[in-house]
Amino acid sequence: MHSQPQKRTLEGFGAQRGAHGFIIHIIDDRGEVFEIDVSEANLTTIVRELEVLVAGDIDFDEDTEPRAKAS
Repeated sequence: MHSQPQKRTLEGFGAQRGAHGFIIHIIDDRGEVFEIDVSEANLTTIVRELEVLVAGDIDFDEDTEPRAKAS
């Protein structure tokens, strides 16, 4: 069972190619840097979901996962 995630604010972001895909660097409002290895398939999924979010086609609720807007 997972604990409730801590909410933080994104302060910085960077990405580069890695040996087996990509490396994403996320910097939070506490100055912590998170380095995440990401496969090309996962990166494609992240980009696709962000494009949908920016287009306004996803609803967010504080207590649930993101979901597509009802048509």
